[in-house]
Amino acid sequence: MNSGRVERYLDCSPNQWELYLAGLPGQLRRYAEACGGACQARHDGVLDEVARQYDRLRQIEDRATFAHTVKQEVPRAYQAFIFALRSGRNIDAMLRRYLGQQAQSMLEGMSPATA
Repeated sequence: MNSGRVERYLDCSPNQWELYLAGLPGQLRRYAEACGGACQARHDGVLDEVARQYDRLRQIEDRATFAHTVKQEVPRAYQAFIFALRSGRNIDAMLRRYLGQQAQSMLEGMSPATA
């Protein structure tokens, strides 16, 4: 699994994913299912944390105060998401890129032999 595949997985529909899995032999299918589950769990976890952080800070009206608070209180990895939400932008593509870049550490220790 690499960053491009993680991004493609997060882009595909459940039907596309099932068709992809159906074409794989047993051991490789189990590996792909495990990787897909890890990617989806990480996606959901990051999205939940970003939403939690943004909900906590969204009432701050002054832009300078908001920016200062985000830089002081939000983990660096999530700051860009918070600023994008504040600007009214959709973060889906940003999140897919972020998770694609994190693919190696997300899937560390997983191999077809251990799935």
